[in-house]
Amino acid sequence: MTTFASLTATLDGWYDKLLSELPGAIQERVREDFFPMPWDMLSAEQRQSVARQWDYQNDPTTETDRQYWWDFFIKKGELEKQVEQWESVAAPTAVELAEKERRLKALHAELARMQKHQERARGDYLPAPVGSTSATPNEPHRYIAYPKALRRLEERLNATPEELAAWIFMGPDGGGIAA
Repeated sequence: MTTFASLTATLDGWYDKLLSELPGAIQERVREDFFPMPWDMLSAEQRQSVARQWDYQNDPTTETDRQYWWDFFIKKGELEKQVEQWESVAAPTAVELAEKERRLKALHAELARMQKHQERARGDYLPAPVGSTSATPNEPHRYIAYPKALRRLEERLNATPEELAAWIFMGPDGGGIAA
C-alpha cells in the first residue's frame, strides 16, 4: 500500500509556473496526475482546483464521504427511473390511477428531500429568518453560506478563497463584503 501524498501540498508555490519551470519530479507528477489536462493551458486557479479535486479523489480519509455520495447519486438515479416508469404506466381504473398518483407523490417527495440535502451539503441552503421570506430594509446584509458565496464569486469573478477572505476582512465599509 502506498501512502497518500497531497498533490495540493506538492504544488504549493508552483501553480503560477509553466510545466518546463517545475522540478523534474514535480513535472512527472503533474503529467501523471493531471492527465489528460495540459498544465500550461490552465490558469493558476484552475491548476489549484484540479489538485484539490485529485486530493479529494485519492485521499483515503475521504473514502467514506466519496462512498456516501456515490450511493446517494445511485439511489437518486434509481428514484428518477422509477418516476419515469410510473409516469409511463397506464392507469385505466380509478384504483390504478390512485396507486400511480400515490407512488409518484412519494417518489417526488423523496427526490425533493434528496435535492435539499444535496443543496445543503454544497452550501446552496440558507434558511429564511423566522417570520421573514426575504431581506427587509431593517436587515442591512443578506448572508449566504461560505461555500455558496465562494462558488458564486468563482463563477462570476474567478475569485480565489484568499480574495474572498480579503473582502471579508475589508468589510462592507471598506469596499468589501459582510460576513
